Amino acid sequence: MIIRLAQAADIPQLTALHPLLFTQSVWRAENWQKALSKQTTPVWVIMSSVGLVGFCAVQRITDEAEIQTIGIHPDHQRYGHACRLLGQVIKDLEEQSVARVFLEVEHSNTAAITLYEKLGFHELGERRDYYGRGRHALIMGREITLPPEGNEG
Repeated sequence: MIIRLAQAADIPQLTALHPLLFTQSVWRAENWQKALSKQTTPVWVIMSSVGLVGFCAVQRITDEAEIQTIGIHPDHQRYGHACRLLGQVIKDLEEQSVARVFLEVEHSNTAAITLYEKLGFHELGERRDYYGRGRHALIMGREITLPPEGNEG
């Protein structure tokens, strides 16, 4: 598996994968194109020998970041790919001096919540009916440890 920043050539695969994972807020080609055109909205992909199997799109604002969407192809779930991908994203955000990262997850998505907790996220609050029809979102976040600024001696 290779984790890298997405490129314009990945847009068709990203556009095809997103609706397999989400029924609402589906990202279309224009969404991916817009994200890839800005330095503040990096998109990482995880690639296998069969092609693109996952993605993570982030919105960065000063020293904070929000995970806008993350997903792994259903045929490739439960193999640790999401953990590796999100771990790499957090590492890259740390190198960009991001101090905190946030996300929203459906309150009933226990697999995702377990993953996020494993990676140090904790619940910060709730958005009632965020996904409609009584489906609430948990707001989760975590601090990212920043490297010390210079050596003092």
